[in-house]
Amino acid sequence: MEATAVITDFRNWMKSKFEFSPSQNSYLEQMGSDFINYAAGRVGFALINRLPIYFNSPDFQGQEYGAEKIIRGSDKTYFSSDNVAKGSLSFDVSYKLPVLC
Repeated sequence: MEATAVITDFRNWMKSKFEFSPSQNSYLEQMGSDFINYAAGRVGFALINRLPIYFNSPDFQGQEYGAEKIIRGSDKTYFSSDNVAKGSLSFDVSYKLPVLC
């Protein structure tokens, strides 16, 4: 089952479903376990319940400027009174540029 693969080994599931550049692969490997566990649980829940998952990333890739990458999870999933999961899950990438003095 797809959701089980997501929940038990999120990094390898991601690598099996998406093509990553070497730097993206390195970033995925270095992500903290707290975020990986959060993302695995939320993505697994969305897959089990066939809910949409969105990934929004800007064209601007700030690494060459020393920008901090920020990934915000937005979980808008819920159960309705008829016990059906609804809503969506999204991950939004942004960059915070360093302050130059």
